[in-house]
Amino acid sequence: MEKPYQKSCLMMEFGILIQPYEELAQIQSVPEIRDYRIAFAKVNSGTPQFQPRIEEFVTFGDTKFSLELKKMSRMPTLFSNQYGNLSEIVRGTSLDFLHDKFKEDFKNLKLEFIDIVDSIPIDWQPEIFQANTPFTAYCCILDCITGVHQRLHYFDRYLNVDFFSLYLRNLDRSVSIRLVTTEGRKGKNGFGVNEIIDVSDLCRREFDDYKLIQLDPTDFHDRNLRIDEQIFTLGPGTTKAGTMPTNFGPADSSPQAIKILDDLIAKGKVIHES
Repeated sequence: MEKPYQKSCLMMEFGILIQPYEELAQIQSVPEIRDYRIAFAKVNSGTPQFQPRIEEFVTFGDTKFSLELKKMSRMPTLFSNQYGNLSEIVRGTSLDFLHDKFKEDFKNLKLEFIDIVDSIPIDWQPEIFQANTPFTAYCCILDCITGVHQRLHYFDRYLNVDFFSLYLRNLDRSVSIRLVTTEGRKGKNGFGVNEIIDVSDLCRREFDDYKLIQLDPTDFHDRNLRIDEQIFTLGPGTTKAGTMPTNFGPADSSPQAIKILDDLIAKGKVIHES
């Protein structure tokens, strides 16, 4: 699981590095030229510390993915360089135009970085975690989820509120979310719809494509996590993985397997949706 872990760290640190850009893109009022300069200075000053994480990820033994290393290393600097003369850019246009341009360019920067990261091969292997390794298991599951592009679908009869804070908190709000569980119960040792209804209501207001699906307990048994087109299987669920011997790894992701999960979603009762 070394490379998936490195990928998770790389994506997390890239998010931290470009946080000044994220804040600038999300700001409600129109930023001034000085705001852009401050953001560029913050990101450029942090870029040298980000370099070792890139190099670690693209290195396999004595071999490096040199082209990808070069591209990812230069991306933050090249991005700021295109805004070298901000006064000249806004001359004859407006700060509103600059802000729109910045948001579009920043969106493309993130997409390009993700595409390059995904071009580095990662092979997931099934693994059985020993008892009392919950943090190790958590990191492994998080590695999977961090790489999501389009959809995260989780099937768990005993889904509880911890899943939201552990795994959904830092996801891009454009990711399609499907949480499939049972009616369950509320209170001590609560789970299912009755336990997560309040936090689910908050999620549906924030994610662009979110659904909480309720099924009868007899409709499904195994816990499955679908990240884009890859299905993973896990024993006692995401929030209890590693507290006892836990089998986690890639499962059957054939079109037939995908259809089985799609049919479960279609069969269920929609409790919440965006």
